[in-house]
Amino acid sequence: MKTYFYVQGDGDSPSKQYEFKFPHQFITSQNPKFIHIIHCRCLFSNSIVSDIMLHCNFIERDNYLDSFVCFTNTILTKYKKYEITRPKDTFKVWFTDLMNNKIDVQQFVLEMMIEYWNDKK
Repeated sequence: MKTYFYVQGDGDSPSKQYEFKFPHQFITSQNPKFIHIIHCRCLFSNSIVSDIMLHCNFIERDNYLDSFVCFTNTILTKYKKYEITRPKDTFKVWFTDLMNNKIDVQQFVLEMMIEYWNDKK
């Protein structure tokens, strides 16, 4: 099954991290699971800027630059695809500047596609 999955947040996080839950069916499936990052739009200082880096802690391998996923407010010509072999109920998202300093964004929407197969009974 492939389905779109959206999360959104605002800059009210004291830790500058935002925590979300995956759908229950995604977590409990015993079959292979993948997350495709499609797009992240964010607002910072009342502007849409493209040099903000998105990070997510569901990256299990090749998590370079503190689990860097993509730059925000840019069109990805190829979706980022991550295999999830050790799923957790929740995941964290955070943003940094180009020097890897955590920053608060005013608002953001992260568009993903989650891919998993229902378990056979």
